[in-house]
Amino acid sequence: MERLAGRFEGATVAASGDAEPRISPRIVFLQRFSRLYEAAGNPKLEALSRATGRLPGHGEAVPIQRISDWRTGRAIPARWETFEPVLSVLRRYVRESGRPAAPELMNEQQWKWLWDRCIRERRDATASTRCPYPGLTEYRQTDFELFSGREQATTELLTLIDSNEGQLVALVGASDAGKSSLVAAGVAAALETRNWSIRTVTPSRTSAHDLTNIVWGEEEHRLLVVDQFEELFTSRESDRERTEFLATLDSLRAQDGPPTTVIIAVRADFYARCMEYPALLDTLAERSYLLGPMNRGELTRAVTRPAEVAGCTLENGLLELIINDLCGMGEGADATERRTYDPSLLPLLSHVMAATWRHRKGRKPTLAGYREAGGVRGSVTTTAETAWAELTETQRAAAKNILLALVNAGRDTKDTRRIASRDEIASTTTEADVVLDVLATSRLVTLEKDTAYLTHEIVLDDWRRLRDWIDEDRVGVLERQRVNTDAADWSRAGRPASRLYSTSRLVEIRNQVGDSGSGTPAAEFPAAAEAERDRRDRRAHRLKVAAALTAVVVLILAGLFYWKSNQAGQNSALAAQRSTDELVASLLSKAEGMEGSDPSLSAQLVMAAYRLRAADPDIASRLLRFQTLPLATTLSGHGNRVNQVAISPDGVLLASAGSDAKVLLREIADPAHAAAIPESFSAPISSVAFSPQGRILAVGTEGRLRLWDVSNPLHPNAFGPAVESGTKAVHLAFSPDGRTLARTHPNPSAHPCAMAQPGASTRWAPASPEPCRPRPPQTLRTVDRGGGRGGPQWRCHLRARNRVPARHRHQGPDAGPGLGCDTRRAPHLRPHHHRPDPRTLA
Repeated sequence: MERLAGRFEGATVAASGDAEPRISPRIVFLQRFSRLYEAAGNPKLEALSRATGRLPGHGEAVPIQRISDWRTGRAIPARWETFEPVLSVLRRYVRESGRPAAPELMNEQQWKWLWDRCIRERRDATASTRCPYPGLTEYRQTDFELFSGREQATTELLTLIDSNEGQLVALVGASDAGKSSLVAAGVAAALETRNWSIRTVTPSRTSAHDLTNIVWGEEEHRLLVVDQFEELFTSRESDRERTEFLATLDSLRAQDGPPTTVIIAVRADFYARCMEYPALLDTLAERSYLLGPMNRGELTRAVTRPAEVAGCTLENGLLELIINDLCGMGEGADATERRTYDPSLLPLLSHVMAATWRHRKGRKPTLAGYREAGGVRGSVTTTAETAWAELTETQRAAAKNILLALVNAGRDTKDTRRIASRDEIASTTTEADVVLDVLATSRLVTLEKDTAYLTHEIVLDDWRRLRDWIDEDRVGVLERQRVNTDAADWSRAGRPASRLYSTSRLVEIRNQVGDSGSGTPAAEFPAAAEAERDRRDRRAHRLKVAAALTAVVVLILAGLFYWKSNQAGQNSALAAQRSTDELVASLLSKAEGMEGSDPSLSAQLVMAAYRLRAADPDIASRLLRFQTLPLATTLSGHGNRVNQVAISPDGVLLASAGSDAKVLLREIADPAHAAAIPESFSAPISSVAFSPQGRILAVGTEGRLRLWDVSNPLHPNAFGPAVESGTKAVHLAFSPDGRTLARTHPNPSAHPCAMAQPGASTRWAPASPEPCRPRPPQTLRTVDRGGGRGGPQWRCHLRARNRVPARHRHQGPDAGPGLGCDTRRAPHLRPHHHRPDPRTLA
């Protein structure tokens, strides 16, 4: 390998050991690669890329674009492991073609040595020309010698910390005002010299659990710096997580050991959000420091001090031009007259100085270099567009996706940087390494071991190309942010199916994350949701098929059941028909046999047969024969003979008086149910009568009369006390106006007729000094149930025009005193009474 040191083709090395070769190793490397490619037959890029993927021990093929960049001289391989498969395939092509090739082209060790020299040259060049200005990167704690212009702010903030040791202190300033640089290169660097243990965290990278596991040194004082505190609101959507983070910060002060002072650096536009939490309200009111812009003297020291440390001076007029440009930026007519600058523009000062340094003449930053860098106003855009111009079309498409992935688009707040995993970025495109290398070289992006992020948020504001991308696709950016957050939560929770998106939500966001690579939660989350959706669809399909098969089976079984039921129904119908025929024949036979002895029962049997066979004309004709015959129905309820019955004038109620000393009331529509007059009579009831209105019922017994209100048949009420009549009342009758009640006596010769006013307490008096004359008997229909003895029947009624009663006597065989209502007196006959409807007789 050592012999190779002086064998650069076409290159000579100066005699002095510290001189650089006249031809750069990079040029030699690119020339040799071009010659090897030609010796291999100039294979197509696609074929060469596929061949590298088929080599044993190599996973993925080398991207076509990288091979093209190496061939055209745009780039040197960043890693030997990426270049070695291409070198092996090209050497094999040379051997297989039989073409002659120089030994150094076929020697792998020489290629490895030459590649090492290229990498070392780039590293040495970077170290020898280290820029003293951090550009868009904030000053670190190790940059305290370069940090200048904030001496007063550093002293005042240190005083606030010393007077509130062990408390929470807030540093508030405008976005990009230099808070991070002040805390790191100013406060932290000063406290480190005073034996303080210092740790720095950011909310986006640190959880509440991480805060409790911070490892401290053995120093007597502790300082925890929470930089970019606004990330607590931009990177955490859950209020519970914010509250937990703040509670953990507050609990650090109560831990064992030296007191822990916490300082938070927060943007001023998040001041109101901080005031929503009681834990921060007291801090902002009593222990906060407001960082404003630097004056011109402080700006002068901030520009000249780094150059002095680097051992160089600025060209005359450059300092004044830079400060005037910075203070003149902004809106308003007095912009050029300002004595200071917009605090959010401070990163431009450091960036334009870094850009001017790259265009310096020797070791002196010049006015020409400043103008070439674009000045304060255009330095970020110039740097970004220069880096953009170095990329190919494929790389530019990848760069756009990468840059948008490094942005947190605000809904109602300013857009901020996002820290992304390098694995997440690498999974989106095969050009990720090349693009990140170009962006990092231009200091637009900062690369750490596992993460990447925009160097400063000023890039979001000043680079118009990136600004337009965000504005054009703000909804898409917000959707991707939401997916990234949900995917991270899903991954931390163990990837449960319950947290996956529904089908409708998946359709909404699928186009926004369709270009995500594999192996990251942001890509696996929608993929898992799709797999779960497919699984649910398959399960639903199986259920539908099962339901359809079940329905077919049910229909078949239902058809069989219907057929069998129909057969059974037909058989049952035939059996029922035969049974009905037999029952009808039996009923008609019994009715025919009882028609002479018991026509009522015979009629009921014919009616039952008619209800079973209404369409039979023979049964209908038999039923019609009974319509002219009086049909009787025996009612139960009395334990002895019934002496008299009465039907109310409206034909609704039937009252019966019995020798069992009971009076029963029943509705004719429901004669089977009877209600008794609520009085215990000591003698048989001889007579009952309804008033013309049907509201009053008169009841007569041995020597007593009493009136009852039967408006409610179920609950009759008595009208006053009973009236002593002195004798037995054979018959009772109300006058047509219902105001007079007449009764008869069993012996017509002894005042057989008497009258009284219903409800009056007077005694009964004879109606006439002469006995009532019997009237000729009336011809009335009677019910004869087998014959018997008759007897004289006395009846009393009142004429409508006067109050003189008339007494009737029905003279029959075996005449004798008795009581009845137009019926023959026989032991087997019962008193009866016509209903106003002439079809009913009681």
